Amino acid sequence: MMTAIEMIELIKTDVKKWNEWRRKNPKIRINLSNANLYRINFHMANLQHANFEKADLKEANLDHADLEHADFKYANLKNTNFYMANLKNANFEGCNLYMADFEEANLKNANFEGCNLLHTTFPRAILCDTNLHNAIILYRGKAITIKFEEGKEIGRA
Repeated sequence: MMTAIEMIELIKTDVKKWNEWRRKNPKIRINLSNANLYRINFHMANLQHANFEKADLKEANLDHADLEHADFKYANLKNTNFYMANLKNANFEGCNLYMADFEEANLKNANFEGCNLLHTTFPRAILCDTNLHNAIILYRGKAITIKFEEGKEIGRA
């Protein structure tokens, strides 16, 4: 079994070998909680079901990564790149996502409850069934907290 440090090194040095290892070991839980992953490059990495709880992923590159069911609870994701990432069912509860980029990301059924989403961008992202309850966003130049009333849809297009 690989340690967290060995996992990180393999992803950084050879993402193809990492993804091959993941295909052969799909049941091994990837635990990178509390890890310092500042400016890490996880481009195209298979990190399904990975635990990034309380990790520092500030300015990380996660473009095209497969992060389905990943848990980022209370992680620092400030200025992180999620371009075209698969984030279906990902948990971002309580995260700092200030200036993060989710362009063309799949965020179906993702949880952003209580997140800082100031200056976060979502161009062409899939946001079906995404939870934004108590998230902080900019609205007309002011920071506001999103609140939902039970049983009512707010802001439906």
